[in-house]
Amino acid sequence: MNVPFNEDGSVRITTLQEIKTIIKDFMPGTESVKQTMSTEIESGGKTYKITTPVEGANNRDLLMEGFAVVKNRLEVLEKVEEGQLSPVNVDGQMWVDSLINRCMGGTRDGLKVKWEIKEGTYKFDPFTGKLTCLK
Repeated sequence: MNVPFNEDGSVRITTLQEIKTIIKDFMPGTESVKQTMSTEIESGGKTYKITTPVEGANNRDLLMEGFAVVKNRLEVLEKVEEGQLSPVNVDGQMWVDSLINRCMGGTRDGLKVKWEIKEGTYKFDPFTGKLTCLK
């Protein structure tokens, strides 16, 4: 990935081109990594080889999992505000915020990822794959 990194290893975004480079891994249709894992186990003087297919979560899977939690919390908050539910705490940072900061160099704004750079403010909707400039 040709984007700059901070000293802590997190992505640092400073240009629109860097945003476009980063979001490629988070676009709808990005597939999970499929691999085969193998190990050998020794028992009773015999060696057994175990092989199994695995499908690892990709960055998009993790992002969408996090946004599903955010979306659920926002829906709960809406019901609380409408008086349908008792007040609960839905504010605060969530694990997906750390993923967005570390891997995308942005911040979460509701159900979108936001970057503020010299060219303007950009928001990425991971559900649709659209990048919008708010200037």
